Amino acid sequence: MMAMPQTQHSAEASTLFAATASLLRSAAAPKTMSGYQGHWLLFRAFCAHFNFEALPAEPRVVAAFLTYRTEVAVAKNLSYAVVKSASAAIHTAHELAGFSESDSPTKHPLVKRLRRAAKKRIGIRAVHRKDPIDQTLLLQAVQLYIPHSGTPDCRRLVATMVAVAFSGFLRYADFSAIFADQVTFFESHMEIFLDSRKNDQFRQGHVIPIARGHTDACPVHLTEEWIRIRGLAGKHLPLFPAWDNRQSAARGSSPALHSIEFQANRPIPYHLARSEILSLIAKVLGCSFDDIRTRFGAHSLRSGGATAAATRVEERLFQRQGGWRSQSAMYNYIEDPLEQRLLVTQALGL
Repeated sequence: MMAMPQTQHSAEASTLFAATASLLRSAAAPKTMSGYQGHWLLFRAFCAHFNFEALPAEPRVVAAFLTYRTEVAVAKNLSYAVVKSASAAIHTAHELAGFSESDSPTKHPLVKRLRRAAKKRIGIRAVHRKDPIDQTLLLQAVQLYIPHSGTPDCRRLVATMVAVAFSGFLRYADFSAIFADQVTFFESHMEIFLDSRKNDQFRQGHVIPIARGHTDACPVHLTEEWIRIRGLAGKHLPLFPAWDNRQSAARGSSPALHSIEFQANRPIPYHLARSEILSLIAKVLGCSFDDIRTRFGAHSLRSGGATAAATRVEERLFQRQGGWRSQSAMYNYIEDPLEQRLLVTQALGL
């Protein structure tokens, strides 16, 4: 995002102004600010093309830009979030530049009306949530992928990753951010410390306790073995690292069947984690990858663990484990079985 406006000041004052701008930007999550950056650059380019002033911007110019973004969203079948985020980026840029709330062009009645029209034009796209992974599927997946050789291959990594994500109710952003030295083992459980989490607004970190189990899919045992085999104990390295899967793709077979060199300092990227999770589910269910990817995703591990625990755990503890800020957000992850949903009408006694 843009910096606060500065005039000629001492080096000390300039440093303080820069620190102030940095602190203001930290009021929002880094991912949010990086997203705003792209929208703001697009708006500046739009203004430069038509010779408009970007800061401060006139309401009619902002409305014209949001109209342009609306047409892009319609043409590319994107959601209203494209327009909403663009408006928020322009508002934030004016805020950081020192303009008051009332002076922001995004608060003008013309721009507000334009946003309402854009939402109506684009429509609210239905959210198609992926199916949760159930306990039986998880156990079968882990049993399929745990090798007998005791080598730190990709199958062991994926099996450990899905067990930890399932039991910890973890998003990709969570399990990809786990470092080996932030996992502590105890006789009854392990604790994973995350520096930050999506809903950790004050960046205080989050400790996720995971109990030891008694099956092949015990996440604590799998994590212990993975750290031991990989020699990760006490090292500030990603627990689930990336690897170059192009060599295995060239051979036309699973990367687990060949010697793969892990990229120790780089966490597993989203596209690779999702691909491996879906490939594993496809093998367990005996379906094609294309059939599976319409039903499941990386988030299926989080929703699967949440669904499995929902009826057995006190709601307060359940919400804390998943890091949800509200009950409404938490309920979106729980898939109620048909037997429980039928209880509603069975209670009517008809």
